[in-house]
Amino acid sequence: MLSGVLRERPGAGADGTDTARRGHELRNFGDGQLLSLVNVAGVVPILLFIPFATALARRLGKRELGIAGTAVATVAGVALFLLDTDSPYLFMLGYAVFMLGVAGFESLIWAVVTDVIDFHEVRTGERNDGTVYGMYSWARKLGQALAGGLSGWALGWIGYESTRGGGARQSAAVLDGIYALSTLVPALLLGLAGLILALWYSLSRRRVEENVALLEERRGVGSMSV
Repeated sequence: MLSGVLRERPGAGADGTDTARRGHELRNFGDGQLLSLVNVAGVVPILLFIPFATALARRLGKRELGIAGTAVATVAGVALFLLDTDSPYLFMLGYAVFMLGVAGFESLIWAVVTDVIDFHEVRTGERNDGTVYGMYSWARKLGQALAGGLSGWALGWIGYESTRGGGARQSAAVLDGIYALSTLVPALLLGLAGLILALWYSLSRRRVEENVALLEERRGVGSMSV
């Protein structure tokens, strides 16, 4: 579910986050049209990362890569918040680093589900692919729904008034809140995800390899007995 919430980060397409990002461009750069360039700066690192994702996961481990990705994104997001830069190019650079970290976390989510299925089979002797994938898909959609709602509610909490026309004439306090929603909040959420991976999710690369070897041994013995 948390991955679903994180998928609706600023720029992911939800109405509330688009408004927040547009308000950020107006606040810092005076030009909401820069939103398209910022989106491009966020997409390019993901496209460049994807071809290397599998090799990195094999070398480092999916859990370890996810922790590293969330750490990079958290640092980048907090840095952007503290810098409060008025340079669109510096912001785009920071946002590109942020999205590179997000790519390290998001690109392997579905592969992690397979590791969980293997772990469940090791512990119970039963393989329930459909049940695990179904539960994950449901939790992911629930997270995305919550994220969509939270985006709009958060704008209301900081005092955003939609009747003023797309955030063009919001107060300074509201625009400061929008900037925090665009940088600090997603950084903290990704930091929380990284802590969960580090402290609670136990399927490290070594543990995953041990599970795969154990299952292959069980299946080999089973096929020989037949």
